[in-house]
Amino acid sequence: MRILKITLLTVALLVAGLVVLLFYFRPAPWSGQQRRESIRALRAAKTPEELRKAVTIWGAVITPTNGGWMAIRYRDTHSYRNQSMAIVRDSDDCWFESDRHFCGVLQGTPEKIRRERRHRSENPDLFTNETDSVYFKPGTPSEPYYRLFTAPNLDAARAQLLVLGFREFKP
Repeated sequence: MRILKITLLTVALLVAGLVVLLFYFRPAPWSGQQRRESIRALRAAKTPEELRKAVTIWGAVITPTNGGWMAIRYRDTHSYRNQSMAIVRDSDDCWFESDRHFCGVLQGTPEKIRRERRHRSENPDLFTNETDSVYFKPGTPSEPYYRLFTAPNLDAARAQLLVLGFREFKP
């Protein structure tokens, strides 16, 4: 009977240890793995199409009017702890990262802005407000995203990344 109790206690401790390992310690390698994979994918991308594939549906490629580009690859998980990893590479090979949880806000934003601008230019009588965007009004929490996606040059886009909590790093 004593051996059975010791065996059951050992199994219970092993199961508890496995649960702690999976839900407490496992998330730490997740962000490192996502960071490495994002750096690899963004480094390998050489063409605009490859950049769009590298950022996948959750990220975005930003093309300021001065001809440069900025690719944001974003990953998150909604498991036990919400974890996020955003890696940015620009055409001057500057790199930025953030662990802020953007939760899909980067997805489709450039297309929304282009679609709205096209709609405004085709239907000027429908838009009499001063706001440049229906989706990203000044003074709202979404304004920094609008400023990022409509930045006139890379320097302005980089400054907006810093406002959004990104940090520059060397891969």
